[in-house]
Amino acid sequence: MITEISYKPLVNGVEDESLEFIEIYNGGTATMDLEDFWFTAGISFTFPDHSRINVGEHIIVAKDASAFDHIDADVYQWSSGSLHNQGETITLANFQGLTALNLVYEAFDPWPEPAVIHNYPIELKPGATVYQNPVNRQLSRTYGGTPGAPNNPTLLDDLYINEFMAKNENFITDGLGHYEDYIEIFNDSDKPQNLAGAWFSNDPDHPDFYQLPESDYDLTTILPGGFLVLWADDKPERGTLHLDFRLPSQGGEIFLSTGTEDDLEELDHVEYTAQTPDISYGRYPDGSSHFEFFTSPSPGEPNTLEPEVIIEDLYINEFVAKFGTLFPDEHGNFSDWIEIYNGGDEALDLAGLYLSDDVDHLDLYQIPDTDETETTIPAKGFLVFRADGSPDLGELHADFELSSQGETITIAQKTREGWNKIDQVSYERQTEDVSYGRYPDGSEHFEFFDNPTPGVSNALSVDKVENLYINEFVAAYGNQFPDEHGNFSDWIEIYNDNNEEVDLGGLYITDVIDNPYKCQFPKDHP
Repeated sequence: MITEISYKPLVNGVEDESLEFIEIYNGGTATMDLEDFWFTAGISFTFPDHSRINVGEHIIVAKDASAFDHIDADVYQWSSGSLHNQGETITLANFQGLTALNLVYEAFDPWPEPAVIHNYPIELKPGATVYQNPVNRQLSRTYGGTPGAPNNPTLLDDLYINEFMAKNENFITDGLGHYEDYIEIFNDSDKPQNLAGAWFSNDPDHPDFYQLPESDYDLTTILPGGFLVLWADDKPERGTLHLDFRLPSQGGEIFLSTGTEDDLEELDHVEYTAQTPDISYGRYPDGSSHFEFFTSPSPGEPNTLEPEVIIEDLYINEFVAKFGTLFPDEHGNFSDWIEIYNGGDEALDLAGLYLSDDVDHLDLYQIPDTDETETTIPAKGFLVFRADGSPDLGELHADFELSSQGETITIAQKTREGWNKIDQVSYERQTEDVSYGRYPDGSEHFEFFDNPTPGVSNALSVDKVENLYINEFVAAYGNQFPDEHGNFSDWIEIYNDNNEEVDLGGLYITDVIDNPYKCQFPKDHP
């Protein structure tokens, strides 16, 4: 019987006649002698002397025998002709008029509809014996068919869940205008593979949750080194590549399996934690065991990483590890605090960096990315974090408290190569409401400060200044007493009741009682 026929083999939509073949199978009880049998209709070929086909064996008659050197069966090359794309009659008979095979195939219903891009021959369904009846025919699920072998789909292998997005808010649509989660599969083998019939799931208890339909092999084919994107939107009615589940953004698992419902073989399995909107997670390089987050996702294309920026010029500039009654937070609470100084020339958002007081757990607290206006530090500027163990109080509240007995504070960046310890400061026992920090800002020299300066430049204590008075001020200016630029404004007069001049540089003035360090007199203009 004719068990498989490839009459219009396609490679990326282009017909390649060299891949045409007819597969013949001996399902009888005796060896069949093919000597002097020839194709009286269809192609032109006469079997040579001593040709035979044993019971349970396949033989191949092909347009180009060299295209089938890899199969374990006898291959014969026909003399001339090609199989007609719209269908024809194939008859094998001998010179005595005995017809061994006769098949009338067609390219339209009730015969299976051929693929239009990829190479999927027409095969006899497993278990069927009436090979002439088109209802017993189907597209081979295996790319290129199974010439010389039983008509069973080849098991999938070397396929990987290569990239996925579990929170697609504004990145890419599914072609129908919907922003849906997606899963990308990568074919790391040297052969095209068809995912029709493969199993997908997000439930470890039900890896057979959803089977990809066999409705369009052109859509479910992955070429060697290629990719296939499926939409995890719980809307399979939208098309062949739409799955019957979604991906939880708070974390979960993805399963890819092959085989039958009763005999599944897991091909790949990925576990993931909470995901960020429009950021994908996947393997880098493609098909490897190493995973990365991708700020520039690439569904259907190789995964690429943008050049990584290694952060530097941030300093743990000042801190208090034994708080008292100085510098309350925005809620009026007193706590330990850590001041970060940006010694660079550009503003920097610290979101995603880590603060810790444990050298063995640098990821103790990750600065949140919920409000960049709170976590951005200007060039040559300062940002103060409360080490109060209460991150629910705001973006600048760390999930730990400092020990007054001494420990190590670290600000770090997690990179592809490991931890980048941007700055690290170890300290010993601390005194209440006395800060410890760098002087000058960002330098290697540390000092204790009796007058802490959170959020502004560090300054050494000076001799106590006395006999200075806010002597006069105007809080509702008019058109008297312009400044050196000719502008009118409110003003404050300071009176020195000492017998010698006093330099105000380094002193502070404020109109907010809870923020005594609001404005500092410059120290470089005595």
